[in-house]
Amino acid sequence: MPPRASQDEKVVKYLTNAAPVDDAMYRSWFLGTGFTDWLRDGFWALERSARKEVRDSRGQYGILERRIDELRIEATNRPSP
Repeated sequence: MPPRASQDEKVVKYLTNAAPVDDAMYRSWFLGTGFTDWLRDGFWALERSARKEVRDSRGQYGILERRIDELRIEATNRPSP
């Protein structure tokens, strides 16, 4: 989550300031998927879309592929227990 998430109205109200919630909101928002859905599909959606080009780029996949190769080499060269 970007740093501005901590400044969001709902985050400040319910998480930072611990405002009371009724049972129905607690069950749907915090125990259910309401809060997660709101962060992912509402609050985070614009940021996720903005990062799509970088996230799904050939360069990013190359970085990931090199890291996987490094981990494989480390695992192969690790002494047996």
